[in-house]
Amino acid sequence: MIEELELWKHINFFSLYPRNPGSKHYYETQKYIKEFFEKLGYIVIEDKFPYIDIEGVRKIGVNIIAKSEETEKPIIIIGAHYDTVENSPGADDNASGVAVLLEIAKIINPVYLKDKDYSVWYIAFDLEERGMLGSKFLANYIDKRNIPVKYAVILEMLGFTINKKVITTIPKLILIKYWDILLKYLFLENNFIAIVGDENSQGLAKLFEDTLKMHTSTVNFIATNKGYNFPITRISDVSHFWDINIPAIMITDTAFLRNPNYHKKTDTLETLDFKFLTKVANGILESIKKILEN
Repeated sequence: MIEELELWKHINFFSLYPRNPGSKHYYETQKYIKEFFEKLGYIVIEDKFPYIDIEGVRKIGVNIIAKSEETEKPIIIIGAHYDTVENSPGADDNASGVAVLLEIAKIINPVYLKDKDYSVWYIAFDLEERGMLGSKFLANYIDKRNIPVKYAVILEMLGFTINKKVITTIPKLILIKYWDILLKYLFLENNFIAIVGDENSQGLAKLFEDTLKMHTSTVNFIATNKGYNFPITRISDVSHFWDINIPAIMITDTAFLRNPNYHKKTDTLETLDFKFLTKVANGILESIKKILEN
């Protein structure tokens, strides 16, 4: 079982300062994640890739991959991005996702996985805030080499709730443009967790929905046409897995459709609902166990 205090400890560290590329805390965060995985006995890889920053300078991004084993077994990817925009401590975006990633990795660890039919890769993605470059690089690598990835589960902002209905927090332009898609959700309270998958991912999404709803209010949103019919669903690492036809879901508190602190200095530890986050974390943990044990 994932404990609230352990999630709090991770997020407290990650959200001390912004984790934008090149900043001191960006490198401190990489070190923290890498050492955490190593202590649990994972094969840890710093998967480096080149990119050009907004000033036209060539730089190196780093995905941190923790493999339970080197094997031919089909792989389940569980991922969360660790970078932030400048000037935001990113407690919800996405320290909350990384904290849950680490705590799942602690429980579903190499010893637990040894006799299972799947291998697990835990991935802390870089540069999600720069066009999802880390997940794009990895998805291309997987696709070109025919790596047997069965599923991908992306954790993207998991810890914010607000006592207001969806219709009152969605940006007006989005509400107007996508009224028909959003209509059935508009009068829900903003205290649910959303599971977002394309048509190819609905078996996986249903498994997570059935399990998560025993822990907290849950919505299963189908991103039709690989998310292009509601493009907001594509501004996450999950979209690159949809594009190579891997069943993949994003689990999210709906980001800026709910959270007024999105990409701001106010995205702090104190704004998170840790009771909600802990319920979500344990629902995700239980869902992954169901895949591994059935």
